[in-house]
Amino acid sequence: MVVQIDAIGKDKMVKESELERLMNEKVSVEKQMEMFYVQCSDKEKLIGKLFREKIELEEHLLQEEKIRVELIRKVDELVCVETSEKPQFKVGEIWMLEHVELERENLNDALDEEKRHGEDLKAYVSKSEKMTETTLEKIRIERESLSTAKAILEKKLLELTNPINALKKEVKSAGVEAKHSLVTLKSTASDVLQSDSELQKQENGTESYALDLVSIEKVYETKEDIIEEMKKEAKSMKLSTEGHHKKKKKCAKKLGHNRKTRVEKVPCIVSDWPLEEHELKALEDRRARALHEIEHKRRKLGLVEDDNSKTEEGYEHEKKEDNVTRVVNGRDDSEKAFYKELFYHSTFHGQENVEKNVGKDGDQHWKTVHGPRPSLEALEPLAILSEEQETDMLEEGEISDTIRL
Repeated sequence: MVVQIDAIGKDKMVKESELERLMNEKVSVEKQMEMFYVQCSDKEKLIGKLFREKIELEEHLLQEEKIRVELIRKVDELVCVETSEKPQFKVGEIWMLEHVELERENLNDALDEEKRHGEDLKAYVSKSEKMTETTLEKIRIERESLSTAKAILEKKLLELTNPINALKKEVKSAGVEAKHSLVTLKSTASDVLQSDSELQKQENGTESYALDLVSIEKVYETKEDIIEEMKKEAKSMKLSTEGHHKKKKKCAKKLGHNRKTRVEKVPCIVSDWPLEEHELKALEDRRARALHEIEHKRRKLGLVEDDNSKTEEGYEHEKKEDNVTRVVNGRDDSEKAFYKELFYHSTFHGQENVEKNVGKDGDQHWKTVHGPRPSLEALEPLAILSEEQETDMLEEGEISDTIRL
């Protein structure tokens, strides 16, 4: 495209130079025509002047002819008078006659000279007329050729103007397309650089993310083992409590007591149960808010990827993510049971003491010694990941993009 534009520009420059040369030639020819017109006007003035001189000479010749005729008449009269006059006057008359003859000869010579001069003037006038006609013919021919050349040049100019306008439009459109292509190329380059930087960043953090994922999976496995152990202990305590109630009912029937049986409290469960429904709900809401904030921070840091942009390298991470998600979903389904069993475990291992006493009537009952009431803040560190730990790990780039909590 650039080479074509350069070639078109060169052709345009050549045609413009040729057009300028033709215009200069046209101007020079017009100047020559003006000079010819001036010369023709001068020739016409000269012809007019010569024609007037010719007329004056002819008038002068006519006057000379009249004078000659008059002189001849006078000579004839003198000749006629010679015979009648006296002889004394003949000498003077002869002398006068000779003088008149001399004058007549001189006048004839002058007349002949004037005739020759008139003939020369006629020849010069005819020659000037022929030259003027020739010059006018040449000027007419040149004028016709110039008009023809002018028409041809105007036609060529029109023919050249249309391609020049088309070339201008093409150059303008090519410039617009080039600008658009440049803008597109710049945006594409910036997108490519940004994607390369993000890909490099993701590749750099992949190894650390894998190690973190392994450590998190180990933590999940450890916590799941602890949960299973607490479930087993709670189940055994529940079985022992049910056996105790059955045994107590049998003893009451044997003794025949008609008093209203007192509802015994479940061993290892304090009367003021710390995890009431609204507290469990508050803890769940707090955990949901923490997860929402973590997801928001991850999106803000650019660690969340679309499903279409996942590569084969992240497929293993997705498999691990599915495993972790299944574990977490199983854990979420029994969230309340988890916290209850967690409380059982904490109270059984030192936060409360259960004593077995024998009443006066021989009945055995459990006595629960209350310890300090555990709070939500005391139970929260036992969770898998607290809000602060997840936030810190997210800001340091230690949680992988494939983990969904």
